[in-house]
Amino acid sequence: MPVTKGPGHAWHDTPNIHLCTIADFLSLANEVGARIEQAWALHEGQDTKPMRPQAWGHNLFAQGAIFLLAKN
Repeated sequence: MPVTKGPGHAWHDTPNIHLCTIADFLSLANEVGARIEQAWALHEGQDTKPMRPQAWGHNLFAQGAIFLLAKN
């Protein structure tokens, strides 16, 4: 999510609720040096599906995601 002039905070640094897209989370993981070991997309009324974090389709259609992280 873009940083606006109003709050002036990145989504993960705001004092308010922390909403983000899957792409935002992937960017943060990269920024802090986390390695994504596994990832799953959550779709309402469907099975949880493994996902490739680089795939944009999950960012557009998933309602949530679960990530297994490790330190680089």
